[in-house]
Parts: sequence; C-alpha cells; structure tokens
Amino acid sequence: MFPVGTQYHRPPTPKAEKWEGDFALMHKSGFNIARGWAMWSWLNPSEGKYDFSELERMCDLGKKNGVGIILLVDIESVPAWMYKKYPHTTYVSRTGKPIAPHTVHNRCIGGHPGLCTDHPEVQKAAKAFIKALVTKFKNHPGLVAWEPHNEPLIEPARYNHEVFCYCEATSARFRTWLKKKYTNIQAVNKAWQRKFNNFEEIDPPTELGSFPDWTDWRMFAIDCLVDQDRWRIQTIRENDPKHEVLMHSRGGGDRRDIVCDGTDDWRLFAMADKVGYANFPQGKTPFEHALSGDICRSAAQGKEFWMHELQSGPFGIGMNRNNPFWILLGKGGAMDVDVAARPDEVGDVTGDRIAMWSWMSISQGAKGLLYWQFRTEQFGAEYGFNLVNLDGTPNERLDAAAHIAKVISSNEKMFTEMKPPASQVAIGYSPRNAMLTYFADGNLNSYLAAYLGANRLLQHLGHQLDVVRVDTDAVNDDYSKYKAVYVPLPLQVQPEIAAKLEKFVANGGLLICEPSLGAIEMDGFSADVVPSAGLDKLFGVRREIVSTRQSIDVKIGATKVPSRFFEEILIPQGAKVMGKYADGRVAMTVNNYGKGKAIYMGTSMLMEYIFSESAAARSVFGKLNAEAGITNWASTGNPDTFVRYMERKGQKLVFLFNGFNKVTKATLTLQAKVSSAMDLWSDKKVAFKTVGKTSQAAFTMKPYDTKILLVEGV
Repeated sequence: MFPVGTQYHRPPTPKAEKWEGDFALMHKSGFNIARGWAMWSWLNPSEGKYDFSELERMCDLGKKNGVGIILLVDIESVPAWMYKKYPHTTYVSRTGKPIAPHTVHNRCIGGHPGLCTDHPEVQKAAKAFIKALVTKFKNHPGLVAWEPHNEPLIEPARYNHEVFCYCEATSARFRTWLKKKYTNIQAVNKAWQRKFNNFEEIDPPTELGSFPDWTDWRMFAIDCLVDQDRWRIQTIRENDPKHEVLMHSRGGGDRRDIVCDGTDDWRLFAMADKVGYANFPQGKTPFEHALSGDICRSAAQGKEFWMHELQSGPFGIGMNRNNPFWILLGKGGAMDVDVAARPDEVGDVTGDRIAMWSWMSISQGAKGLLYWQFRTEQFGAEYGFNLVNLDGTPNERLDAAAHIAKVISSNEKMFTEMKPPASQVAIGYSPRNAMLTYFADGNLNSYLAAYLGANRLLQHLGHQLDVVRVDTDAVNDDYSKYKAVYVPLPLQVQPEIAAKLEKFVANGGLLICEPSLGAIEMDGFSADVVPSAGLDKLFGVRREIVSTRQSIDVKIGATKVPSRFFEEILIPQGAKVMGKYADGRVAMTVNNYGKGKAIYMGTSMLMEYIFSESAAARSVFGKLNAEAGITNWASTGNPDTFVRYMERKGQKLVFLFNGFNKVTKATLTLQAKVSSAMDLWSDKKVAFKTVGKTSQAAFTMKPYDTKILLVEGV
C-alpha cells in the first residue's frame, strides 16, 4: 500500500458529530490512512484512570472505511494532576524561570510543554501512560502504526527559541555526562579553560562567549533527546512488537534551530522503522521545500520515508491569515533568515500548489503522503490548514489530493518501485558549524543563509542533491559516491573529516568550500593556520586577513560574481588563483590534488546566492560541476522550474514543476531519444522532438503547474 491520507484528530477537534461523514469522505477521496494524537492530559485526566473512547471510535471508523490509523503519542500535554503532584519537575529557562504547563495553539487543551523527563518520576509516569495506550490498541484491527513523538525536539523551545533545560535534574545529568566524557575535572578544565575544583562546581552555561562549554552543553542536549525517544520507542515495542514505529522531523531542517531544538534527524531516524518530515511550504520557494525532502531522504539512510505533514490549507495562527510565521516573526530568532520567503510567493493554497508540493515530495523518493490537515481546528488560536471547506464539504484542495490518490492507486506498483537516481553532488552539513554561529552571534542566520544559498544554487543548476554529514557525531557518510561536495561556512573540522575530505579529492572528487574552513580548532581556540586540520595543504592556500562586508565582487575570468560577509585575503601555497577582489587581491583558488580539485572561496558566494540568485554564479559553478562530470538527464535550464526523475527498469518518470505564481515557458530536454510520453497528471500524451542525441518538448506552464511524464524504453 502507498499511504495517502491526512492528520485528523487532535483534541478537542473535530467535534464528534462530524467524524462519521468525514471518514466516509476520506474513503471516497481514496485516502487509506489517517492520524490521531494520543494526548496524555486528554486521555489520563486522573491518576490511574484512562478514557480511550475517542481514539477507539477513530480506529473503529478507520477500519469501517478502509482508513488505517496512526496514533501519535503526545506526553508534552501533561495532565494537571501530574504537575500538581510533581511541581518541581517543570522545565526551567536559562534565566531561572520555571515553565508551568499552559496552553499554546497546538495544545489548546493545556499541558504544554510537558514536564522535564530528566526527572525520574516524570519518565516513570510517561512510560506508564504509553504502556496503557499501547496495550489498549495493539490488537485493534484499525491500527497500522505508532508515532512516539511529534517532531522530536526540546519541547519548551518549539515556539520561543530559548535554550532549555536548566532545572537541577538536567544540570545533574549534564555533570554526569561530563564525567563520562572527560573522566576527571582536570580534563574539563583543559577543554573549557577553567579552574574548577570538582564536577559539582559546574553549572550549564547561560551566557554566550566561549565555544567548548556551549558545544558540550548542546551536544549533551542532543544526546538527551535521542535517549528520550529511545525509551519511548522501547516502551512501545515492548508492549506491541508487531506494529511499525514511525517518526517525522520538523520542517526537514531548512530552518532548523539545532541549538534550541536539539534535533539531529540522522540519529533519531536510526531508531524508527519508517521516517518522514513535516513541511509548510506557503511562503517558501519550491527549492526550500525540495531541500526538506533531500534532508529527510539523506537522514533516512535508505529507510522508507514519507511526506509526513504537508500543508493542505491556508496558514492560520492567531489573527494572521495566509502569512506563515517565518515571515511574521520578529528579528533576532534563528528563523529570521527571511531570504527564502518573499511576499509574492505567499499567495493562496490552491489545489495546484498542493499537487505541486505533493508530487515534488514523491519525485524525491517519498513513499507516503499525509496532509495537515483534514478540517481546520476550531478551538484555540490555530485556525486553518484545512483540506476541506469549513463545513466539511469538498473543494479544489481535496479534489487535488483525491486525484493524487487516484493516480497513485492506479499505478501503485510503479510508484512503489520507482526510485530517484543516485545523486552526483552533495552539501556538507554539520550541527557543530551551525552551533558555532549561534555561540558567536546569538543566532544561526549566517550559517542558515550559506546552507540555503548552496541548496538554491545547486537546485537552480538542476541537480538532485544529497546532504552529507561533515562531522563524526551521527553517521559515516561515504563521500566517494559523489562527484562534488559543497561545504558552506565550515567553521570547525574534526581531524577524521579532514582526512575523509582529503581522500575524496585525491580520488578525483571536486570539493568546494566557503571561507573560514576550520577557523575554530577542536579545542575552541582560533586556528593559527586557516584552513586548519592540515587542509591548507589540500587547498594549497592560507588566509592572511579576514574581515566582513555587505557587498563584495569577485572577478573570475571575465565574469564578475557577487558575494558578501567574509572577505579573506588569500595567500596561495601552490594553488592557482581563480578569482580576485576588485583591488586585485586573491579571493578564490583552485588546487589540483591527486585526481581531483579543491576550490577555496575566501568570501561567502554561496551565502550571497540566496539573496541575489546571480546568473554569474550559476555560470561559474555550473561550469565547475560540468568539468567534474556532473550531468542532468532531465533539465530545462530555467531556474523558475524544478525537474526531477525517478526510474525503474525500462521506465523513467519525469516530474516538471513551475514553482511560482506566474506563467513560464520551459523546454524539457531528456538525454535520450524519446518520441512521446504520457502525462499521468493530465492523462494526455506529450510529443517530443529529436535534437541530436536528446529529445525536447516545449511547455507553457500555468502558475504552480505539474507534469508527470512516463517515459518508456529508457
């Protein structure tokens, strides 16, 4: 079964009298899956007493209508009795403020953000609730899967981007973590440059200013979140070994606040059976939506992944309608990188946009679609996202989702077997590098801009990309699978990663790095030589001076490429000069090393691309990628379009999207001789003409248009 369905029930909505008709409409629309939230405070209102009648009815209706039910465990809505019994177990902010359970728009029944699970009494009670829930439903024929945690993160940071938790239980656990890592206090003092007498003198850092203590504090937080989801999953599996455990992450990472959220998709996904991501693309370009899918596919490490929460109606939180919160948020937060959201891209959530977002996810390899959500929530400040009209009747959005379900079910074996081709290019990601920008500046803006810029540049060049880890904290990615690796803002490089990058280039890879490569050593001191970790030999260059500027031009041959932020003056140590600043000083170098090339940029050209989308940058980096042997089997050359394909033996499925609210013309070129293809979305035949060894078809695409072309014999 290829899952297509929707989020449905999060207490207290929808009202009970609407359920019967809603499930009948889901069935009529071709949906085969739905999800409900199992909220602790709603289901366990008194100690030792449970009321599972609502979820039981949901599972019954699901079974009746052929809609499998996923139950999501939410211990972040803590019951009032639990808080009153253990008032000392609240989360504590870095200013010392206890966070008492309260309402927020996604938990309007109260109990948010739950209690700190570093307190043993909280963990014990949460496990008892999970056990009771799983035991109740494990044999229900309507149940298909469990979710242990909604978008795992450090919950009190979900909406305020503060660092947690500073309660005594977490502080004591941090000291235990430090003892395990360092063994003795002398090692801590050497790492942190302190003069502690014993571990009991250590408190978690509260003010920014140094790197090693904050790095330990947030790596500890990531470990704790992974451990929390481990015992949640273990409790589910101990009581129900037969149903799968799913997990989805928040936003796919394109604006991930790793410092406050503590979410490492790679580590979390390793524990689940199937994984996925949530994305609300209104106000984003299609290239950021695509990045979310690329991150999820990469972090899944070969596991099946879904588009697990896809926006299916207009954004609505508070009094603002159709205005995503990443546009509305004030300055200073990590989500303040306002470079991917433009006013002309907010628009309405139409059926065409839902189709585009859905098929984009499938084109990247997603094997399931779950929409957020069927009805609008009618209680509390969250109001919107609805797939149906306010009265529950169908509209163009539901029609689009139903058509998607129909196309998939009519070709289910093909969509299940089709896979994206192997990516030829990757972006290097390290939580450590993101963290360091926060520890230095109090936000992640510079790192996120560089990361998003690298993504958009490569997406505009038509490349499917993977996201590989350039750290040793989660997985050991194989760089040799790629022809090129781009590394944005690589402030710190572990020795093992430096060795992997050197081997990658020596064996023929193209490595392109932004400035300040390893500028902060692993001991927290600034490096004497940049690039550090011996990479000055790989790149054949060192930096002499570094400053920051808002606007920088780099002349590469006859081409002037815009840049910004870092401006390093480079001293070649064997590398060839590739680009110069306006004053003639060296800005960019290329070093032939072994069978490959290492290119070092002394200025932040990838970061700049998210602002300017420079055609000059596309020209320069497109040429470099082509020289590295990177090709696009399907392409248009139009940066307003998004092209992907999937394949199985003898067939390719080519997806072409107009990602914007305007008519655009595109000529699709395939690197094969094809006379025609069938558009599965419109059910119309498309003619191609032969041009040399390629085939071409011209399209005039309406706003947010989608083409799904089945190409036979290739």
